Amino acid sequence: MKQTDVVKVLGSVLGATSVDEVNKALKAKENATVKFKIMGKSLGYLGFTGVVKAVTDDGVKVVNVNKVSLIKFSEIESFEKAKPKTERHTKPRALKVVVEEEIEIPDDIPEGTVLIFDEPGEGEFADLRAKKHKPKKKMVGKSGSKFIPKPK
Repeated sequence: MKQTDVVKVLGSVLGATSVDEVNKALKAKENATVKFKIMGKSLGYLGFTGVVKAVTDDGVKVVNVNKVSLIKFSEIESFEKAKPKTERHTKPRALKVVVEEEIEIPDDIPEGTVLIFDEPGEGEFADLRAKKHKPKKKMVGKSGSKFIPKPK
């Protein structure tokens, strides 16, 4: 990507046309939190989203955690304004399915009788639980070989 392409994207967001105007606009306090998405093979699978500090002849200076890093124009494949979190593509979460079964209670049960229903994990499948491994005990006292070579 070239410097002119990056300046066009920054200029459309910040309202500037030249490199000097873009750099002045980036230093302004109201534009200090505008994030941009930079994509490229050397920047990882998802690219890089961060605040742009300045545009130089070599590349774009971006705030990276607690330091400013230079990303060269040769590493940039696409440059755009970052989307808000509400518009970002997210992976759908798995839904839990709760099945409620109706249980038929016979009419001939006397009053005051307590009914107990098996919970999952009890009953016929109770013995299929994973066994917990006990840690091996360490030897107490002397250990090792007692052989001491002696000259003949």
